[in-house]
Amino acid sequence: MTSTHDALFTKAENELLTQTTAAALAPLGHTELAKLENLVRKHSDKYRDLYRRQGSATVAKTHSRARTATANASTAQKAELFSAALSRVTQQLAKRDREEAADLRNERIAAARAAKSGGPSKVGSATGGKAKGASTSRAKSTGPSGKAAATRSANARSQAKRDGK
Repeated sequence: MTSTHDALFTKAENELLTQTTAAALAPLGHTELAKLENLVRKHSDKYRDLYRRQGSATVAKTHSRARTATANASTAQKAELFSAALSRVTQQLAKRDREEAADLRNERIAAARAAKSGGPSKVGSATGGKAKGASTSRAKSTGPSGKAAATRSANARSQAKRDGK
């Protein structure tokens, strides 16, 4: 953080913003990131709402919207910086969630493959002597059911009637 930020924020807020840098977020786990996200969100909401309230009060007092932007510029800067920090934490949390989901998916796939290949040989046992991958005779549908065809025909007739054909 720069010296202007040091003057703008309290020590605790400076530490919180420092925790949201990319280097500080990298080693954090999901639960730590979720806690940090909640904390940064509270500060972001606080300064956003404070900026709006101050702006509203300034407009009511001065009857001018132009003076509002300059009157509470420091609060606007705080709100903007905490919003950016919240965005960084949220993106890191989403990235961590995607990584954990991919790891879990890979573990489950590996476990399923191990269970599938680790059991007794299936050839000739449960399939009644058929080789693995042999096709069974299943009735295949040759087309849509009668009801679907009847609906299509009825729709086509009513459309033709509307078209005047």
